[in-house]
Parts: sequence; C-alpha cells; structure tokens
Amino acid sequence: MKFYLRIFFFPFVLFAPVLALAIDNSSYLAASKQFDQLVEQSLAKGSLPRLSDTESAKIISVLSDSERFLNAASFQLADLEALGAVCDKAQSVTAPYLFLGLFDLRKELDSEKDPQVAAKKISALVEKNTLTFQDELERLQPFTFRCLAKQIPLMAQFLASLPSEQLTDVRRAGARQMRGGISQMYLGVLQLANSNVYSFSYRIKLLEALAETAPVYSSALTPDARKQISDFAFYAKTIATLIPASAPSGDSANVVKFLSQISDAMAGSTCEKLCAI
Repeated sequence: MKFYLRIFFFPFVLFAPVLALAIDNSSYLAASKQFDQLVEQSLAKGSLPRLSDTESAKIISVLSDSERFLNAASFQLADLEALGAVCDKAQSVTAPYLFLGLFDLRKELDSEKDPQVAAKKISALVEKNTLTFQDELERLQPFTFRCLAKQIPLMAQFLASLPSEQLTDVRRAGARQMRGGISQMYLGVLQLANSNVYSFSYRIKLLEALAETAPVYSSALTPDARKQISDFAFYAKTIATLIPASAPSGDSANVVKFLSQISDAMAGSTCEKLCAI
C-alpha cells in the first residue's frame, strides 16, 4: 500500500492581519511547550511520549481537547492570529510521531538521485511511524484537522477584505498551496481508513473529524479536487476491508455515514472565495 499522510502547514504568514489577540491561547501553547520537553527527553531514550506514560497522556489530553480550545467560542477575524498559533503548534505536535527517524534517513536520501525512490522511502517511514504511534495520533490528528478548518472562513474573510492590489501573487500561491494540502489530507486519510493494518478506532476517529469539517474544507477546494475526494469516499464505502467484521454495528453504520458526509460535501460545483483565488 502506498500511503503518505502528509501534514500540511497553512501559509499563515501570507494571510494573517496584524490584530490584537482576541482569544487566550496561552494554555495550549504552554502545554505544547511541555510536550516539546517530553519529546526531547523521550528521544534521548529512542522513543516519543506515549499514552502509557501518565504525564505524557495528561499533556496529550490537553493538546487534543477540541471542546476546550476550538468549540467553546465562535472565532472572529480578530482571532486569526491567535488561532493560527494554536494550529501551528497542533501540527508540530504530530510531526515527531510521523517523521521519527527522518534525520537518519536523510543520509540515504542525500545520495539518492531518483526522487521517486526517495519519496517511497519517506512514505515507508511515515507509514511505519503511523502504525507504531496510531494511539497517540488518534487523539492529536483530529484536533489538527478541526483547528485548520476553523481557520478557513477567517482566511476567506481576510482575503475578501483586501484591496485588489494587496491580493498578491504570493498570497494566491499560498491559497493554492493550502488547497493542495487539503486534498492530500483527505485522500491520505481515505486511503488509511481503507487499510485494516490500522486499528478501527484510529480510522473512524480520523473519518469522523474529516466528515465533520468537510463542508468547510470543501469551500476552499476547486470543483475538480472536490470530485476526486468525493469519488474516493464513495468508492471507499464499497470496500469490505474498511469495516472489520468485529466492529459493532453502530460503528459500522458510522463509517458509512462519515464517508457519505464527505462524499456529499465534496460534490458541489460552486467556486467562490478561497476556491476562486
């Protein structure tokens, strides 16, 4: 199975207006700093923070708390900078789990002349790490997906407020880069969800987060990109390996529901705001 669940960074600096922080993100940033310290300590022992460790589990719980940091308030344009800081940290928290060992692999990549071979080696590393750390990623990645989705309407609002001369080629390129990242995220999760190598719990948590946020993400994508995702989600519903025989019937129904929500949300043909940039 070829699988590379690419984390993507919104080119936040291209979008952020200079505004005073309107939300308090200090608790999340403090927890991410504690997490970074745990990563440093764990790497010295050849590992990463695991849920089996009480202190690590406590911090991961904070860093994955969507209700507290994402759903407790309605975000406004003034919150874009503060929200962006949270989302950036959320993405950086998942990175060690996905790319553990990349530094050592670079020695091979530096001497590899074929970019396709290099890409396959990175993909294999990410796939191996995803399998190893799926319990931690099950909690952290859905938060990241939801956080990035919160930014999209604010970015659209900010860009719509700019005079035409400030909608520069650099900002347009940033929007295109973001759209590519969204497409890769959906296609990567749909591919992962169809692999019974990973736990059913992990797969359904990722699908749930992307089904919940699909209408928002869809608004930023081009119709062609949406169709690719919609077709993939529709096709995934027909593949038996997506739902293990041991899964409770309610969970099985939820998988079909989540895939239908993704497919339906991505079926639209309109292209406005971020899509049109």
